[in-house]
Order: sequence, then C-alpha cells, then structure tokens
Amino acid sequence: MQNQMTNDQIQAAALAAGFTLKPQPDGGMALHPHMFEFGRAMFAAGQRAADEEIARLRNALADAKSVANQAMAELSSLTIAQQACIGCTGDGYDSFGMRCSGPPPIEASKNQPTGRECHVCKGAGSIGVRRPARCRHCGGTGKELV
Repeated sequence: MQNQMTNDQIQAAALAAGFTLKPQPDGGMALHPHMFEFGRAMFAAGQRAADEEIARLRNALADAKSVANQAMAELSSLTIAQQACIGCTGDGYDSFGMRCSGPPPIEASKNQPTGRECHVCKGAGSIGVRRPARCRHCGGTGKELV
C-alpha cells in the first residue's frame, strides 16, 4: 500500500473533481501549491480511517471466530442423534425457522418413555446403519412413549 500521493496523482484527482489549473509565476499552468498540501492531508486522513476500520474488522472477525469455535466444540460433544434436532421448538421447525429434521427432544415432549423397548428401533434409539438417525417413534430413547 502506498503511504503518500504524488503531485501528479493529486493533480489528476483535483482536475477530476472540477478544480482548474491556474497560471503560475513561472508562466506555466498548475494547481496552487496549497492544493498539494491539502491533497496529502486528505490522503493521510483517509489512510487513518481505513486503518481504524481494518482494526475494527479484524477484532470483529476474531470475535466471530471465537464464537464459531465455541459452537463447534459444543456441537462436537453431542451425539449424532442429539445433533439431528438442535434448537427444535416442538412445531417441526428449529429456532432459526428451518424445517426440523426430527421430532422435538424428549424433554420438550409430553410423552414420557415407558419401560418397554421401542418396536421400531428395537431399543437402539436410532435407525439406519450407514447414516444413523434418531428414531422418530421413540425420540431416541429406545423406549416406547406413553
């Protein structure tokens, strides 16, 4: 990144913004010298603002990364059956409004497990071999529900 603007860059920007060249004591046409000082001051102010914004974005990114890492650590501690319905609100949708992939957790259900083995999953709590999923009949408990 460039630390300073050249006179040619300042003049090009000033002309593009509608400033005009003025006759100079040497007979040539150019911007007044104070315009170059002004251009450098504006460039420095923009550079400071950009540096502050970059620092703010880096901090926000670090915070977001920390939150994501914490969420991944919590998610990795769950079993596959528990991951199937994170945040289920009991109405078939999760807390993000997405269609829930399974029934609500057993705690949110009024049905309580009995002592009998589930006739669908045969007490395993999940069905499927290649892609195990929580048994929708018993809610993953492996027991028939009342």
